[in-house]
Amino acid sequence: MFFIAGFVTTTLALTHTLYELALNPEVQEKTRKVAQEMVNDYEEISYEALMDKKYAYMDMLLNETHRKYPALSYLDRACTVDYKIPGTNYVLRKGDRIIIPTYGHNFDENYFPNPEKYDPDRYLNRLNQDGLYFLPFGEGPRACIGERFASLNLKVALTNILTNFSVERLPDTPEKITINPKAFGIQPIERLNVLFKPIK
Repeated sequence: MFFIAGFVTTTLALTHTLYELALNPEVQEKTRKVAQEMVNDYEEISYEALMDKKYAYMDMLLNETHRKYPALSYLDRACTVDYKIPGTNYVLRKGDRIIIPTYGHNFDENYFPNPEKYDPDRYLNRLNQDGLYFLPFGEGPRACIGERFASLNLKVALTNILTNFSVERLPDTPEKITINPKAFGIQPIERLNVLFKPIK
């Protein structure tokens, strides 16, 4: 389960990230500079380098990918004890099923202004200060077991790709994608073709 959770989310997130970088060359160039600086400083792609907060822009970039293209459009949880919702008379009973609409939260303008825009800089401010609304991997004891594994894989892949290639649009690269309603998770109907152009 650990590897399935890590590999499936990594594949989808990497696909969506490369697609967005092809559409947003200024974001790509900023990410490339951070990746190159990290490789130059550490002389390798290591765990310590990837965890160094000096290069947090990579985390911001991936957060934005997880916001626009969450692995799941909702989280499904069950109450384990009766719980009275604060400020109301409503009680969730043990065994009640709760659906958390993560995809809806991620496009709520109250939390993410201009939600259609791919903007990693929005994560310069702390999230979830007034409630849990950004849940790319869930939260608490039921959070995704593959979160750290997936994040490390994504950072290694992006660092290797962006320090060696520029990612560019092709004539058939869609301007906007259509979410496949029959797919498990957020997956596009269109093919997300991009060009990998070697950096000299």
